Amino acid sequence: MEQEEFKNLIVERFNNLQPEIQAIIVDPNYIKELIALAEKYKLTPEQAGFLELHTTLVLIENTHPDEEYNSELAEDLKLAPEIITKIISDVNENILKNVIGMIRQNFIEDDKNEKASSNSKFVSMPFVIKEMEIALKEGVGMEYGRSKSDFLTDLSSVVTSSLSNIKNHKID
Repeated sequence: MEQEEFKNLIVERFNNLQPEIQAIIVDPNYIKELIALAEKYKLTPEQAGFLELHTTLVLIENTHPDEEYNSELAEDLKLAPEIITKIISDVNENILKNVIGMIRQNFIEDDKNEKASSNSKFVSMPFVIKEMEIALKEGVGMEYGRSKSDFLTDLSSVVTSSLSNIKNHKID
């Protein structure tokens, strides 16, 4: 897969989101809300970066808001389960409240579409997003309160560094 094709997949993923979800991702208040939550729960800069990463992965529908978000936050934030539960409750109330139903429904529809096209020979979008997530966690330092443009710059770097993993991926 060429780098240009990979970038197009990312753009396509964003463009296929409902306008309400897209609006949250590009809204400057999104970062402000995450910073406020990081301050409320006294998160370290690294923990705040993971909160941003995992919340963004929920918004772009790579991480299921009910099935994976809790466990991924718990793994990376390394906080008591009751604190993780409170953080998720605040994220749902302050950031996701108007779109959480859409995100859940999109996962249901994606599962149906994935089963229908399981014989595809193309690299799946979930694999591509997972590669980006791994690279962000391992290769791109999480910085507290960085801007969306910085996040997108980091994401562009991840695209480049992940290409070899994606090129070598084979669908069974």
